[in-house]
Amino acid sequence: MKFTEDLIKFRKDHPVIRSAKPMRMADYERTGFPDFSYHCEQPWINEIAESRYAVGMMYNGDYAKVDDKSDDTLYICYNFHVGMQLMSLPEPVKGAKWEKILSTSEAGGFLDTPELLENQKLLMISGQSVTILRLVLPETKDE
Repeated sequence: MKFTEDLIKFRKDHPVIRSAKPMRMADYERTGFPDFSYHCEQPWINEIAESRYAVGMMYNGDYAKVDDKSDDTLYICYNFHVGMQLMSLPEPVKGAKWEKILSTSEAGGFLDTPELLENQKLLMISGQSVTILRLVLPETKDE
């Protein structure tokens, strides 16, 4: 029950994954990433075929602003296969890093403390699981 409650809260806290307007799969606001993109074993491959065992979906938080503040950019990986799957991650903007915030293969799903990925290029996903990554942007100094 707690996991379901946490998922509902996560969805409410992240307007980027509940947009009322359709995604265009384009970077029409020139943010550096499209509003939404599909990824397979290689980043930026947007075909989803029957032979694919896993898919990644990236939601660009710059396209979901609340009070002029961008939402988090999220990368949600789905592994439909029973075995482990290796996914290549989209390269983040300079200085940004991917961190894991949820893995359904771990007890409780949501991590108590987000885990910065040691390898920022590849992610091994457990069989029949979902993993959510958040893009952590570099700190900016107020000038």
